[in-house]
Amino acid sequence: MNLRPYPFSYIAKIIPIIAILGLAYNNLIGKKKSLIITALIFSAIGDIILDLNGKGFFIFGLISFAIAHCFYILAFFAKQQLHKIQLVFALLFILYGITAAIILIPYLGKMLIPVIIYLIIITSMAVSVALGKNNYLAILGAFLFVLSDSLIAFNMFYIKIPHSSFWILGTYFPAQFLLTYGSYKK
Repeated sequence: MNLRPYPFSYIAKIIPIIAILGLAYNNLIGKKKSLIITALIFSAIGDIILDLNGKGFFIFGLISFAIAHCFYILAFFAKQQLHKIQLVFALLFILYGITAAIILIPYLGKMLIPVIIYLIIITSMAVSVALGKNNYLAILGAFLFVLSDSLIAFNMFYIKIPHSSFWILGTYFPAQFLLTYGSYKK
């Protein structure tokens, strides 16, 4: 898969992330601010690494995004009384993660372990958002992030998706925005 549709495409990819960083910087406070900003920085680093477009770089991009998701997990994890709808969203994310793994495992080859670890991490991120403070914007952001990364995985390992870069970036940027905006808006 070509994650680099044109030379220096990482510049176009990180500009929206920089704008979202500004949103986080100006609207969040305390620990959540630090965690969301750190997640966005690791996402931008991942975008740059994936733009290097070498197979050897993909694993480093994967690691950078996995770290970003860990910071999102910390930002959204909250101890509180859960509502049934939150449990439904969490269960749907878990079922999707399991289904994606079942479909992809036969096609992953040498990337089996890194991709499965990443799948567990991104699913955990989505579950932590679903079980966090009841915020549907952030849940939608988590869903779009899972969808964006699923498009990458399915396009790379399972079936070529027409216009994949359009669909991937068309879900990725709204995902980042909604996770950030949803972290402080109800």
